[in-house]
Amino acid sequence: MRYILFLFVLSCCCSCSGHSAKETAETSKAEVSKADKTEMTKADESEVETNTPETLQDVSKKDTPRIYEQSEVDEVAFCSLHNYELVEYYMKQFKYPLLDSKGEPIPINGKGEADFVLDDKGNVIDVIIVKGIQPEIDKEFVRVLKLVPPFRPAKVDGKNVYSKYRVPLNVVFK
Repeated sequence: MRYILFLFVLSCCCSCSGHSAKETAETSKAEVSKADKTEMTKADESEVETNTPETLQDVSKKDTPRIYEQSEVDEVAFCSLHNYELVEYYMKQFKYPLLDSKGEPIPINGKGEADFVLDDKGNVIDVIIVKGIQPEIDKEFVRVLKLVPPFRPAKVDGKNVYSKYRVPLNVVFK
């Protein structure tokens, strides 16, 4: 009998932007200070206020929280399951999608990468396949990743934040 083994290890494989959370905060404070000065001069020039409707794009920018890279947070997000429990969980959830006409699995081996976004409560809200293995297998990885138990969310300055996590995907057909 053939067995399908797939490993999914949550490790600190993440993409980095190279900025620390403190550098980002200092830059933001300087930008706010400049914006306040600009608004004061605009108010002095014209005291008439127009009610222009905001575009959908402007509204969505305000509603979208910042998503931090793992290198930018003070405390990284981590799963409540230990590595071996997590691997067991994925092996139970993952259903190999490629079957031939006889119902036998079509052997595919490969490595890929996925990013997933965690909200400020630790729930997976989005999954992006960075490097795919095969389209049907990629769809199954996305499905399983969205079912992951909640993580302990990442923190910046003691507050829970949205964060992005990169994980390797391996499929080994035995």
